[in-house]
Amino acid sequence: MIARKFWQAREGQTLIEILIGLGIAAIIIGGAVYSIVFTLSSGSETQKRQGATGLARELIGQARTLADANWLDLYNLPTKATSSSYYVAASGTILIATSGYQTITVDEENYRVFFSIENVNRDVSDDVTASGGNDAPSTQKIKASVQWPAGGISPSE
Repeated sequence: MIARKFWQAREGQTLIEILIGLGIAAIIIGGAVYSIVFTLSSGSETQKRQGATGLARELIGQARTLADANWLDLYNLPTKATSSSYYVAASGTILIATSGYQTITVDEENYRVFFSIENVNRDVSDDVTASGGNDAPSTQKIKASVQWPAGGISPSE
């Protein structure tokens, strides 16, 4: 009789141990799944950023080629501000700056590629200055931007 009560008490304890074990296993498995998903999405985002960086470098190279071919084509663009947007297009055998942006698809991802251009001022020491100084027509500030959709936002590189 005593042995029977011992086993009956032990059966209830075993059920609790099984439930606790299942709960711990669920927490460990859930954490592992979250880690895998996070790692995969992080890798995908890194790949997109690397693609964007490559496109930005290519755009800067094209703008440099455009400037080397004919500086005034770049200097005399109608709108110069951080809000301006241009891209480099081929017109026959020459490159031209065109207002707007260019859409480039890489690995099924659409990127908006454009640059903005601003005049640069230099102080009396011939250093570039954020304000004041004199216009330096031989220097222009070009900022390449690459945007892509990422959960409703458009990161810029």
